[in-house]
Amino acid sequence: MQRLRIIIPLLSLGLVAAGAADDLKTWDRYRVIVDRAPFGPIYKEGAPGFEENTTNTPEPPVDEGPKLSDIIKLSAITVYGGMPAAGFTDSTENKSYYLYQGKSAGDYTLVEVRAATKSIVLRKGDKEEEIFVGGTPSAAAPAAAPSKAMPRPSSPARPAAPGQSTSYRELHQQRNEERQREIQARIEEATQRREEERARRQAEKQAEEERRAKNVENIINGGEGDPTIELNRAELEKLGEAGFDVAEPLRVLAENEADRKAEEDRKREEALPPRLKHREGESTEDYIRRIREEREEAKRRRREGRAGGPPDVSPKP
Repeated sequence: MQRLRIIIPLLSLGLVAAGAADDLKTWDRYRVIVDRAPFGPIYKEGAPGFEENTTNTPEPPVDEGPKLSDIIKLSAITVYGGMPAAGFTDSTENKSYYLYQGKSAGDYTLVEVRAATKSIVLRKGDKEEEIFVGGTPSAAAPAAAPSKAMPRPSSPARPAAPGQSTSYRELHQQRNEERQREIQARIEEATQRREEERARRQAEKQAEEERRAKNVENIINGGEGDPTIELNRAELEKLGEAGFDVAEPLRVLAENEADRKAEEDRKREEALPPRLKHREGESTEDYIRRIREEREEAKRRRREGRAGGPPDVSPKP
């Protein structure tokens, strides 16, 4: 018994020593990590260089803006020309889009069209989200395994027939409304430009009339006239009423007007067809009578032609 009392304490001391050796061996495995100090030097509390970590507070959440499903209304899922397509509206921009699968417009990319679930996968910037017709999955058809590729039909799909989904028609109506708004805006813009141009011309005309009236007034009052202004008949007559001798200027003005009218008549005569031109030595009365007779003869020939009469092959004068 005495021997057992001696052996048991010795065994316990041996076990403790073995456990301490194992702990030391385990610590040696991680000593190399502590020596490298990957997170910086280790300071004891109160030692120089020790700073208490007071910044270990959660950062405020970053506002990423509204979800795509909150601002996008999915209105159409179709197959057009054998390609899956979808139409949707951005409520923030009040702008509608119609895209083929894999295509982009503006900031949006239509990643995938899932006809089985009546949803699309839409990407805008770093956001990518699945959007359903009606806004929630419950409004869509029963869930089914999404297909990565839709079967290509042998002919282009036609618009929905009466009684079927009206989403494509709604999209078409939206496009027509946008087109009508654009046309109306262009009409209003063109009308505004015409009004502005008319007002500008009216202001220029009024300013010119005031400048000419002031020029005549200066001449009557003994001042100097504007040499850049050519006086017309009304202005010369007004100077004559004020006592100025304007007989010679009026004569020259009449000659200039006659020459200008003769030049205009000559150009107009040259532009006429040969049968409507004045013949040599033909007076104005003879010219008018000849033109009337030719017109009556032409009417008679047309009546005979409609009645089945013989065509007139006589040469024209």
